[in-house]
Amino acid sequence: LRNSIILATNKIDVLDPALVSRFERIDLSLYSDDEMEQILFQGLENKGITFNENTLRKIAECNPGSARDVVHWINAVLRYLSIEGKKSVNKSDVAAIVKQRETFPLGVTKGELNTLLLLEKCGDMQLKMLAARNLCSSKEQNANELYLFQRGLMTIDVVRKLTQDGRKYLGELRADGFI
Repeated sequence: LRNSIILATNKIDVLDPALVSRFERIDLSLYSDDEMEQILFQGLENKGITFNENTLRKIAECNPGSARDVVHWINAVLRYLSIEGKKSVNKSDVAAIVKQRETFPLGVTKGELNTLLLLEKCGDMQLKMLAARNLCSSKEQNANELYLFQRGLMTIDVVRKLTQDGRKYLGELRADGFI
């Protein structure tokens, strides 16, 4: 009871099951957009910045449920406002900040977004074709797609396909000025 060891991994499938069975497993739940917005607000509240309606929420939505990158988002907002000489954030400012950080709502990265855009533009593709268009190996392409599958933005039915949710997502990005 006096001594404890804490281990953390996001690759639980790589560990030996016999080792894992000896530990008490704690799975952390992801932050909601509301919680992420509160975390961002706490980081920026003493900076004298005014946020127009829903602008801070749009930035909060760019985190994939983890507060790991919040410090980077805070710094990106502060850097942008400093360069622009502003003290308020509007919708176009959010679009500029998101484009600079290259991480979009739902936490989709620029590379993942490129995959979605290629599927939208060129239609359904096989893994090797999509990897060639993304200028990466098939193994890298497979790894880059995992989050898109989890979010339901694309699927595989013999070939890689953009889902209805993926099309809707791209439409929302366009409407918000992110792409």
